[in-house]
Amino acid sequence: MSREHFDRELLARNCAALAEINPEFAARLGRLEPSAAVFALPTPDGAWTMTVGGRQVLSKYAPDRDVQRLVQPELEKSPKTKILIVLGFEVGAVVRALLAGTEAQLFVVEPDVGALVAALGAVDLTAVLNQKRLHLVEGVEKLYFHPDYAYGMKPDLAVLALPGYRQAYAAELARLHQRVTDLVHSQDVVVYTNLVQQRRWFSQLFDNFRDYVFLPTIARLRNAFAGVPAVIVAAGPSLDKNVHLLKQWQDRGVIVCVGTSLRKCVSIGVTPPITIAIEAQDIMRQFTDIAEVADTYTFFQFKCFAELWRLPALGTFTFISNHLDAKWLVERLGHEDIMLEIGGSVATAAYKLALYLGCDPVVFIGQDLAFGEAGQSHADGIGTGGVENITQQNMTQMLTNKESEDKGLVVVDGYYGKPVVTKTNLRNYLMWFEEQIPQALREGKRVINATEGGACIRPAQQMSFAEATATFLGEPLNVRARLAQFDQPPELDLDRVGQEIAHTLRQLREMIELARSGRERAHQVQQLMSKKPLPVEKINKLIHHIDRDEAKLKDVLITLNPLISSVANQATLIVKTCFDYSGLSREDTVRLNMKHTATMYAGLLEAAEIVGEKLERLQHTIRELSDPATL
Repeated sequence: MSREHFDRELLARNCAALAEINPEFAARLGRLEPSAAVFALPTPDGAWTMTVGGRQVLSKYAPDRDVQRLVQPELEKSPKTKILIVLGFEVGAVVRALLAGTEAQLFVVEPDVGALVAALGAVDLTAVLNQKRLHLVEGVEKLYFHPDYAYGMKPDLAVLALPGYRQAYAAELARLHQRVTDLVHSQDVVVYTNLVQQRRWFSQLFDNFRDYVFLPTIARLRNAFAGVPAVIVAAGPSLDKNVHLLKQWQDRGVIVCVGTSLRKCVSIGVTPPITIAIEAQDIMRQFTDIAEVADTYTFFQFKCFAELWRLPALGTFTFISNHLDAKWLVERLGHEDIMLEIGGSVATAAYKLALYLGCDPVVFIGQDLAFGEAGQSHADGIGTGGVENITQQNMTQMLTNKESEDKGLVVVDGYYGKPVVTKTNLRNYLMWFEEQIPQALREGKRVINATEGGACIRPAQQMSFAEATATFLGEPLNVRARLAQFDQPPELDLDRVGQEIAHTLRQLREMIELARSGRERAHQVQQLMSKKPLPVEKINKLIHHIDRDEAKLKDVLITLNPLISSVANQATLIVKTCFDYSGLSREDTVRLNMKHTATMYAGLLEAAEIVGEKLERLQHTIRELSDPATL
């Protein structure tokens, strides 16, 4: 077949539209040729269609009819799907229909990038390709999304496969379903962890205030080490292979050590200039009896375990993660640019810190994200760090595709190509790196995986640590001396902070009154619903008051929501979100609404009590710190 329907000028125009949202991918598409097995063809009715490997994707006579059959179920859904994942771009007809008929984020996975080139060289899609809701994904492994959670904590998403793609790419479709399952499970872990841990994190954010408020933040360190190579020392089993080379990095690169690895570093005579920790639980065993802590700068997030602030370090720099309550407090303190987008582990935080410092390249060692050959979770002499070793039997079961008694184990591709065994949470961190590293690469940074073991981190360049050491180390640099230049307390106006806390407490008291009234009225409606005949006028009057007060409550929660949501229980977080009342009578609908309304208000009151206690204690602390006589 000829390429009579492929126009390279049209490809260029389409790529220019795509470049508005994805310039890197657009530039690459513009340089590629269409796949030899893919053809875009006009149909008798003036539409376009595509063949893949000789197989028709949609009808060659009435493709628009096939498009409507495929998308109509999604257009009729209530509530609407928020995330739509489509296997196959074809000539963009399905994409166009979904963008026009839904508000969903649309992820289109194209297994053959040459098919995408063929489509963009045949059909004018300039009005589609620059839509921010459209995410073109080259292959299943590059699919990433963050589910929105609604009633019952279930993500509101759907997966569609174009008819011809179901047959032509059956293996990719199976892998796509597995990928979606993995990403959803990853988000489940995050949500569950937040629900379990968030009240402790919230408490420590305020309880630690006296310890961190006068410490320097990382804001002063933005790009302080621009162009200087950094090595992230994680604690995986492969660290034993190459930790000895760290000696060559002393004052020739930036060594960023996670707390778990500190003991291993000092055991070979290396005291890293930077040690980072994010944990809210007790991790003091990582630092016990290590005198060299006094010669390292520690980096802690506000919510760290309280005793960490007492370590005799050279100095401590502070930062926050992307938790709403921490961002709320930081805004009142007047800090800017002190957030690291932590991926859930201290190693991901270390990676983000190295990029924040401007380091290039960023080199990983000990970043196994998997168990060693003997089932060990960490390097020798470190301990398990809360991730227990696994048995050789479990290892063998997993690698031979047999079901393991440990349901938390999964298999991923290894550094050297062979499969390796890991835990679900470590796999989640692996997926985080694979999502985040391309951003650094687009910014011109180099990311090197020199772990020499464990899982394959796909976007990172693999290289031995010996080669990375020989290639990247630069001129001598006194890292500690440069950090010392920025070790200065932040500028604070505690009087203003105290006034804002007082204002928030007044809003909190207003919210409590509204929530109490709403809860009481919801209970009254529930009681009235059991009477015969129904006292409709009384019920409608109470519901009117509930609606009026709820409108007021929403205004108050604009400020309070970051605090309330950080300590709310699961029931409070999920009520009144996409509950399907279809098929129920008005009476049953009212009963359910009142039940959920009462639950929501009860949850708000419980959360308000926790928030109020912390804010009042914070107010007292600020008064003490503002009085020079108490300092």
